[in-house]
Amino acid sequence: MSTSEGGANIVRDGLVFYVDGANRKSYVPGSTSANDLSDGGITGSLINDTNFSTDNQGIWNFDGLDDRLEINELVDITSSLGNSTFNIWVNPQENGVSSEYQWCFTTNALYPVIGLVYIPPSDVTNPGSYRIFSGNDTIGSDGWDLRTTGTVFQREWTNVCITKESGGTAGNKHNCKIYVNGVEQNTNLIDTSTQDWWMDNMSLTRFNFASLYREPLQELYSQTDISSFSVYNRTLSSSEILQNYNALKTRFRY
Repeated sequence: MSTSEGGANIVRDGLVFYVDGANRKSYVPGSTSANDLSDGGITGSLINDTNFSTDNQGIWNFDGLDDRLEINELVDITSSLGNSTFNIWVNPQENGVSSEYQWCFTTNALYPVIGLVYIPPSDVTNPGSYRIFSGNDTIGSDGWDLRTTGTVFQREWTNVCITKESGGTAGNKHNCKIYVNGVEQNTNLIDTSTQDWWMDNMSLTRFNFASLYREPLQELYSQTDISSFSVYNRTLSSSEILQNYNALKTRFRY
């Protein structure tokens, strides 16, 4: 089952959240709200004058200073997802070597946290990577960190899809996979967790684009462009992930 929302045929089965800057039902230029295109009816809030551009049919530009898109209601529909898929089109702009969160679930405390991170390239030995972090404390204490091992270039539009199945252990990389532009990536797992921390194991309260937002303790912002983001209540197959990539890739000159 598919939908033409956002200007292309994406997988609809299991879709519980979807925002797209190219769809005027989701976002009207000049507005401070981004609306869910699925049946959930969730509305997100653009914070601190986040810029919108008509490039690539419609994208949000986050400045890395204080911009973010907050969608805290998303926690309510994902809090028990043992099997899930998170799909984003993103264009990281940061020049440094720090971890730049593209989307992130947090609380008002430092931990727990779940997020998609981009690590910019620092030299030829670190060409850049995407990673998913999930934990109730820092790596080295109680969490796990799954990182892509291939080259992921900076300042390029990229489709990054995360799938998660229940029953994860360190032995099966917590049943988590990372796909870049429709292709499953080779990954390395850094694991110190006592259990498979994920949505149904943590008391998460916040969700934001382009930031690790843990008010009042810590606020880290990412310089990045984001065009669309979707969540499924099941683990998409590799063919479905490729379908979603192919559905939108022409917007980004692929």
